[in-house]
Amino acid sequence: MGLTYRVGVDGISVLFVMLTTFLMPITILSCWGVTTRVKEYMVAFLVLEG
Repeated sequence: MGLTYRVGVDGISVLFVMLTTFLMPITILSCWGVTTRVKEYMVAFLVLEG
């Protein structure tokens, strides 16, 4: 008896996944000038992406 785990997305969810995939790098690159608390800033982006 095997245990399987499957993950899938429906039609509208795949659009949101693609939107996140393209917008997050653009957003991170656009705030290249942030010089204070950079680690916390990037952690906030990762939390928002999740």
